[in-house]
Amino acid sequence: MKNEIKAQQKSEFFEGFRLLAKKHGMQPSELASMAADSIAAKVKADYPDCGNISVKIDAEENKEKVDIRIVKTIVANGSVKDSGNEISLDDAKEISRSADINKKVRIKVPASRYLEELAEYCARARREAEFFISMKLLAEKNQIAIEDLADNIGQNIMKAAKKYYPGSEDIRVEIDTEKETFDVKLVKKIVEGEPEDPANEISLEEAKMFDESAQVGGENVTLLDTTTFNRVTTSSAKQSIKQDIRTIERERLLSQFDSKREECVAAVVTKVEPATLNAIVTIDGSEAYLRRNEQIPGETLKAGDSIQVYVETISDSEKRPAIKISRTKREMVRKLFEREVPEIYDGIVEIKSVAREAGSRTKLAVCSKDKNVDAVGSCIGPKHTRISAVIKELKGEKIDVIPYSEDDAEFIANALSPAQVLRVDILDEEIKSCRVVVPNNQLSLAIGNKGLNAKLAHHLTGYKIDIVPETPVED
Repeated sequence: MKNEIKAQQKSEFFEGFRLLAKKHGMQPSELASMAADSIAAKVKADYPDCGNISVKIDAEENKEKVDIRIVKTIVANGSVKDSGNEISLDDAKEISRSADINKKVRIKVPASRYLEELAEYCARARREAEFFISMKLLAEKNQIAIEDLADNIGQNIMKAAKKYYPGSEDIRVEIDTEKETFDVKLVKKIVEGEPEDPANEISLEEAKMFDESAQVGGENVTLLDTTTFNRVTTSSAKQSIKQDIRTIERERLLSQFDSKREECVAAVVTKVEPATLNAIVTIDGSEAYLRRNEQIPGETLKAGDSIQVYVETISDSEKRPAIKISRTKREMVRKLFEREVPEIYDGIVEIKSVAREAGSRTKLAVCSKDKNVDAVGSCIGPKHTRISAVIKELKGEKIDVIPYSEDDAEFIANALSPAQVLRVDILDEEIKSCRVVVPNNQLSLAIGNKGLNAKLAHHLTGYKIDIVPETPVED
């Protein structure tokens, strides 16, 4: 999740937020206040010296927003004494050109890491709501009492849960059709010292990690992820119900991933095949296949890794939707910058084009719609924090952020950065060809290792680029 959530994702997040509040008998505003306090504490832990942290969550329909900011006072360059609450004029101007001494600057904080836990609870609330909607539809269509259907599903989920936890004696499946709550619980007895039966017992020391009030002889209750057992609902007694549930599950996956199409989403690596190095990842409880040729060259994934993936396409099929994901596409870089740079999401800074050689280098052309906002500086961020976050996700891939220009010659010269360009001659605007003259000592830099710099500049600008030295070299 990110601070500024796109329309569909934002709608889903707050829909789940309101369902979560309803489940706990609270008003959305009450839950918003509690969540804001919790997030503020996490931000404070990351920025312990900052005294002014603002977290606002508005869950009302048509007003939905999450806003996290750090407020600092602008001081003269070289006069910063309290880095948590002060910012130099130069650093402030990287955020806003209108910055001035003694004024306040409100720095947006990307919220993805602070909303992950809350987003999972909201997603769970949405899944529960979808589960009961689906169950009601099945009951009505097959003229079965919803309580009977709930019992049937509960029995099959119990069987599945016991397969996952074969030694566990106390597993509880609780489906309340009136309150619309659905929980699968693993219960263990709290004992002193080392448990003799780990499947059914837990030490007091470990139990206190979950509940400080735990006592010997009491129960430790763990909520299991119900998505693990969704598939067992297809074991319902009647064939018609089995088929309907399969259809609903397929449609759920299509709906779940449709909003994620052409977006970057969080995924967890669950398995890497030793022979092929293809990886199986989990996205919101659903599995997807990340092939080796769609992984960043040079990276080594392992089970448990948290990564970002780009959802390319979702193919519908009778059995199960096929989700194609990648970490090599140039659009992934675009989406990562949208997440890290608030000015891009807000439309103030625009990414005009992206050229990428995954694992080696990316060139990003940007421009600003506000003369007071520096497009390149916004992407780099104070002390390179924003671009560093993207580079870290891309496993050290080099990124050149360059200013876009409507003047093709100027844009081409910028695209060949870091090489110095003396002159750009546009040879043919229709077929987009040009000749670029560079100092003799800049020729290798302009072309790049194995022609990479010239290749990326070509893809970035769309021009076929002929790079020549200032003084012809004799054979």
